[in-house]
Amino acid sequence: MLRSPALWLLALTAVVAAAGVNYVLKLKSYFIMPDELTYERGALHIASTGRPVLPGDPYYQSISELGSLVVAPAWALVHPVGRALDVSHAINALAFSTSCVPVFLLARRITRDAVASLFAAACSVAVPWFAMSGTLMTEPVAYPAFCWGVLGIQRAVAEPGSRGDVVGILGVGLAVAARSQLAVLGIVLAVSMLVRESLAARSEGLAVVTRRHAVLIGMFALAVLYVLVRGTSARDIVGDYTITAQGEVLPGGTLAYARALVTSVSIACAALPLPLALAWALGGLRRPSRPDVFAGALALLLAGVVMAVVAGAFSVRFASGQNDRYISYLAPLLFTGAAAALTIGPLRIVDAAVAGAASAWLLWTSTLAVQVPSLTSPGAAFRTVVDGRTRLLAGWFGVSDAKPTAVVAVLVLLALGVLLLAPRRLSARAVGAVVGTGVLLFGLTETAYTLKKISDTQAGASPEFVAGRGWADRAVPDGAPLHALVSFVSDTPTTTATWWDAMFYNREVDSTYVLRGMPFYEQPSYLDAKLDPRTGALDGLPGGYLLVAAQPVHVGLAGARPIAQLGAVALVQAPLRPRAAFSLDVADGTGLVPMDKRARLRVFGAGEQRVAVTVVARGGPMRAALDGGRGSRPARTLAPDTPATLRASARPSASRPATLALVASRPASGAAKGATLQTLDVSIGH
Repeated sequence: MLRSPALWLLALTAVVAAAGVNYVLKLKSYFIMPDELTYERGALHIASTGRPVLPGDPYYQSISELGSLVVAPAWALVHPVGRALDVSHAINALAFSTSCVPVFLLARRITRDAVASLFAAACSVAVPWFAMSGTLMTEPVAYPAFCWGVLGIQRAVAEPGSRGDVVGILGVGLAVAARSQLAVLGIVLAVSMLVRESLAARSEGLAVVTRRHAVLIGMFALAVLYVLVRGTSARDIVGDYTITAQGEVLPGGTLAYARALVTSVSIACAALPLPLALAWALGGLRRPSRPDVFAGALALLLAGVVMAVVAGAFSVRFASGQNDRYISYLAPLLFTGAAAALTIGPLRIVDAAVAGAASAWLLWTSTLAVQVPSLTSPGAAFRTVVDGRTRLLAGWFGVSDAKPTAVVAVLVLLALGVLLLAPRRLSARAVGAVVGTGVLLFGLTETAYTLKKISDTQAGASPEFVAGRGWADRAVPDGAPLHALVSFVSDTPTTTATWWDAMFYNREVDSTYVLRGMPFYEQPSYLDAKLDPRTGALDGLPGGYLLVAAQPVHVGLAGARPIAQLGAVALVQAPLRPRAAFSLDVADGTGLVPMDKRARLRVFGAGEQRVAVTVVARGGPMRAALDGGRGSRPARTLAPDTPATLRASARPSASRPATLALVASRPASGAAKGATLQTLDVSIGH
C-alpha cells in the first residue's frame, strides 16, 4: 500500500510543473496563428473588462473561454508583452500538470489501488502534448478539464441520483468551458446513463429510474429551451466545431482520419496501453454488479469512440494531416484503462484476443506520418524516432522495407502474448510493475525529446527580436488609444506574418481595420474602413495613433506624423479625421501591375503635389511609366529586380482627385511571359 498518496500526487504535480516552466521560459514567440492571437485578445478583454468575451464582441469564438480566463490575471498584472507571455505559459504548464489529479482519482475509483492510480496519473502528464503549455491555445487547460469531465461522468454513472447528476453535469460543463470540442462529453454522459439505467429499469421500473434523474433531465430540457428561446446558434456555443455537425454525419474520410489519429496517439502512448485498455473495457462492460468498474469502462469506451469520430470529422472538413492535438485526450483514457487491466484480476483470453486483433489491425492499416517538430501535432517530433527505430529493428530480421506501424503491430501482439503468459511464472503485481515502468520511461523519454525539439525551433530568436516585442506599446503615451490599418507589404505570406506580429506583440492595439474589399490577411477580427474615391476620406477609421504599412502601396495617409517603425510597420499619429493622400487601384491592394496593364493612381488633396512611385520589374525586363501628370517622363526600361523611381506632378482639388496611370508595357525585346511590375512605395509631397 502506498503511504500518503496525496503527497505523492502533490510532488508529481510540482515536478511536472517545474519541468514545464523550465521549458516555456525558453520560448519567445507564438506557434499557432491566428488562434493564439484570438486567445491573447480574449485574455486581454477579460483582464480589462472583468467579464468574458460575449457574442458580438471582437474575437469572440465560443463559450469555451476557460483558457483565456485562467491566464487573464497575467495580462492584468504584468504589462510588458514578453513577461505576460512567460507568466501565461507558466500558468498553462501548471494547469496541464494538474491533470494527474483527476486521472489519479478516476483510476483510484476503478482499481482501488493507489500505486496503479499514481502510474496512470504520471503517464498522463508524461506525454508530448505537454509541449502545448508553451502556447496560448486551449489545450493546456482543456486536457485537465477533459479528465475532470470523464471523472464526473464515471461518478454520475456509478452512483446514479441527483447528486451524481450534478457531479456529471459540472464535469461536462467544466470541459466545455475549456474547449468546445469537448461538448461531445454531454453525449457520453447521456448515453452512459441511458445504458446503465436501462439495465436498472428491468428490476426497479422506469418510473423509479426517471425520478432518480430529474436533475439531469431538467438540465437538458432547460438547455434546449434556452437555445430555442434565445435563438442561439450552434456556432455561438461551440465555434468551429459546428463543422462536425454539418452535412453528412460521417463525411467521406472520417473513419480513415480517425484511425490515423488514434494510431498516432496510441504510438505516442507506447502502443501497448491501447489493447490493454480496450481488453479491460470489454471485460468491465460485463460487470454491472461492480458499479465503479462498469461505469469506468462505459465512460472510457464511449468517450474514446466519440472523441475519435469528432476529431476525424473535424480533420476532414477543417484540418489535414495527423494533427494529434485534436485527439490527445485519449491518452489519459488509455493509461487509466491500462492501469485497470494490470490491476483488476487477470485479463480474459477472449477480451485480450479481440482487443489485440483490433489494435493490430488499426496499426497495420495506418501510416505513420513523419513531420518536422510542430505544435500543430506535438506527437510528430518523436514519430521520427519511432519510424527510424522500427525500420532498424525490421532490418535486423532481414526486412528492408518494413512499414513502421506494421512493426509496432507485431510488437504489440508479442507483448500482449507475454503479458497473458507471464502471470503463470510471476506475480500479477510484478508484471504490472515491469509494464508500468516501461510505459512511463517511454513517455518520459518522448516528452523530454519533444520539449527539446520544440524549444529548438525558437532557439534562434535574436536579442533584437525579443527587444522589439511591444515596440509600439512603448511609443504610445499611456492611455492613448492605438489601432491598426492592415494593408499589403511585400507579398501575401509576409503581409500575413507581419501583421500577426504587430498585433500579437503590441497589446495596446485596440481595433484592427481593413479597407472594404481588401484581404484581411488572416486577422481573426477586424472592422471595415471605406475610402471615399472623390475626397479621400477614410470613413470608419479613427484618427490618432495608428499602425500602418511603412511603405504603403494601396492607400497612404495624408498628414500622418511618423512616431516609430519596426520592419514593415510604422506607428503614426493621424489627424482626427483620417484622409488618404493617394490610392493605387490594383487587385487586392498588392501594387502588382501585370504586363500590358495599367493601374489608376488617385492623388487627393488640394494644390500642386509631387508624386514618386518606386517600382521593380519581376520575372523579366519591362517598360514602366507614370502617365497623366504634369512633368511625366517617357516610359523607362527596367532591368529585372532593380528598383527605379517614377516621378510626376499632380494638381488635385478638395472635391476631385488628380488621376494618373501606372503603366507596365513590353520592352523592345526580351519580354518574359508573366512578368509583373511591383510597386514598392508611393510618396506624395508638396
